[in-house]
Formats: sequence, structure tokens, C-alpha cells
Amino acid sequence: MGSIAGSDAYLIFAIQSAVLAVVSLGILWSARGTAVYLYLSSGLFATLYYAAFLVAEAGEAGFGLIGSLGVSIGAIGGAWLKNVSLGLLESPSFPISGYLKGSALILVGMLSIPFLFPDPAAFSLILGLSVVGILARAIMLAYRIGTRIHSLAAKLFVTLIGLQLFGVFVSLLAALSTGTHLLSLPLASQSAVSFSFTLVIGLVNFALFIALVLDISIRERDLAQRERVVLEVSRSRAHEREMLLADIHDGLGSQIATARLRVERGEMSQAEVAHLLRECSSDLHLMVDTLREQNDSLEAALVDYKTRIERRIIEHGIGLSWTVQLGGAPSMAPRRMLQVLRVIQEAINNAIRHAGAREIIVTVRYMGDREYVIKVEDDGAGIADDVAPGRGVSNMRRRARELGGTFEIRRRAQNSGTEVYLSFGDRPV
Repeated sequence: MGSIAGSDAYLIFAIQSAVLAVVSLGILWSARGTAVYLYLSSGLFATLYYAAFLVAEAGEAGFGLIGSLGVSIGAIGGAWLKNVSLGLLESPSFPISGYLKGSALILVGMLSIPFLFPDPAAFSLILGLSVVGILARAIMLAYRIGTRIHSLAAKLFVTLIGLQLFGVFVSLLAALSTGTHLLSLPLASQSAVSFSFTLVIGLVNFALFIALVLDISIRERDLAQRERVVLEVSRSRAHEREMLLADIHDGLGSQIATARLRVERGEMSQAEVAHLLRECSSDLHLMVDTLREQNDSLEAALVDYKTRIERRIIEHGIGLSWTVQLGGAPSMAPRRMLQVLRVIQEAINNAIRHAGAREIIVTVRYMGDREYVIKVEDDGAGIADDVAPGRGVSNMRRRARELGGTFEIRRRAQNSGTEVYLSFGDRPV
């Protein structure tokens, strides 16, 4: 099997670590943050680690104090940066300041190890144990991330770090059993298999980190989108409630207040009071029927309204023709349904009270493309051209404006009776 010169291998490893860090930052640019910066910086620490071996390979005096410091900073510092990065990804709300004490201890440790343990064997043992401890915590953090977001990348990441931890542990055992150590004179050559394995591990390490960050980013975007939807729905419902309450206050509340004042003044007969109470009761039922439609169905609200008023119309000796064609219609907000029903209600009331009609024809059609057409016709006396619109007609026009629609009240084509016409567009809820 082929081999590669030790100096060439260390140079390639150092270059790979730096290049992967830069390329990964470019890929994760849109998801960049403290955690990403810290993890990719660990690649630069790996470059320092391999550079120390490269310098030792080129020199004759071995590592020396400076070389030992380079190895210590590269190994422990790189592992700690990965650890802090994964900690930030695992607990995004935990402040970076929370890692200051731990980082200070790591800094003191990796700078003091070469001085406290000048013997190469002792230095290698302490260094290896430090890296094992840090990587063990990194495995725990990566496992928590994978559990939280159900990420395959996180699970593979745990496996990879576990393999690296296992490799460091085996190296320690081998050093203890053979009497060698990390700072033994660098290898004159390295097997192609070992060289390729190290390159692949480095590449996969950064690739899995990129996949992990993208998984987290996608999940955070999904959660943010859900929160926005929930907030918008909540605001919409609150707005609907406010508008309905205002409608009750301005409509039913105003009627009752005016009636009370007139009764206190003795200006209303018993028959007028009874009529007003019936109108108020009808209006209240209309609002209740609209609000209790949990599926926002205009068709269901129309069925309830027809059931309630049909008997009253028949009692007046008037026939009722009711046609509803709403197949394929989208959902409708409760307030908009209420406005539609009130236009129909007012048109029917006018036909009963003023038209002398024998038949009332109600037609509600969904025309497609979110467009509705509503007609209420009667065969009564018809509306005179010179009659000024009363409060009922004004209310219908106002409701049509709130719906963003077109409203007309006109003589029927047959020149007999009146036609109330409303068309409007609507969006799904």
C-alpha cells in the first residue's frame, strides 16, 4: 500500500481544516451566528494543531515549548469551541456569557499544561484526557439536539464525535501500553489509508455540522411561521369580536336605548313596543346563529335563518321561494356572514311591511372566483322613483360598503315589485 510523507500529510490536513471552515461559513452565511462562528473557528484551531506537527517535522529540536503550546491550544481549544457551539445550538436562549467561566478555566488549562507537565508522556496523557472529557460533553449536547429536533444529521454527528472520542481513547491506551506519546518525533510517512481516513473524517465532520445547522434553521423558521399564523388568527378573531360588539352596540343596543326613551316619554303604543321587541329578538337570533357556525358556513347560517323566519312570513299570507346555490364557496368570517344576513333580513322586512307582496323570492348564489350574488325580490307595489331612502335602505347600503360590494334597490324587470341586489367578493378565512 502507498504512503505519504509526514510533512505533506500535516500540510494537507492544515489546509483542509482552514478551507473547510471558510467554505462552511459561505454555505451557512444565511444561518450564521455565534454558534456557527465558534464551530468553524475550531477548524482554524485544527490548522494550528497540524501546523505544530509540521514545524516539528521540519525542525531538528522536536516540539519544544512553543510546539507543545501549539498542540495544546489546537487540540483543547478546538474541542472546547465545538462544545460551546453545540451548547448554544442545544439551548439557544442560554447566553454566551454563561460559558465565560468554563472558557477561562479551559484557557488557563491549555496554556499551563506544557509548563506543568513538561515530560512528553505526561503531557500527552493529560492532553488526551482533557480532549476526551470535552468531546464526551459534546456528544451529550449533540444527542440532546437530535432528540429535540428529530434530526438525522444530529444523530450521525453524535456517531462521528463518538468515533473521534473512541480514536483518542484508543490512542491513549496504545501510548500507555507501548511507552510512546503524542509528542514522539512526527512520522516520516503516513499510510494512504490513515491519511484518507483523516481527510474523510474532517470532511464529514463539517458536512454534518452544516446539515445540523440547516435542520435547526428550518425548524426555527417553521416554528416562527406557526407562531405568526397563530398570532394573526388570534388578532383576526379579536378584531371580529370587537366589530361584532360594536355592531351589537350600534344596532340592537341603539334600538333598545331609543325605545326605552320613547316608552318613558309615553310615545310608544303597546303594539309598537311588541313590534320592536320582535325585531330585537329577530336581530339577536340572527347574531347568535351567525356566531355559533363553527365552520364559517354561510349556507348553514342561511338554513337557520330561513327556518326561523319562514313561519312569520307565512303568517302574513306571503309565499317564500328560497334558492341557495353555494357549492364550492369558501369559508366566510362571522362578521361578513352577519352583514349578508342583515341585508337579506332588512329586504324581507321591507317587503312584508311596505310592499303588500304575495311572494318573496330569495336567491343566493356563489358565482365562482369568490364572488357572491344575492337577490331579494317581491311582487308587491314596487318602489317609487321619488321616494327618499329610509333608515333600512341606508343600513343595507352601509353593510354593502363594509362587504366591499355593489348594492342596488330597483324595480323588477317585470315592472311589478322590488328587487334588492347585492354582489360582493370574499376571501377564505
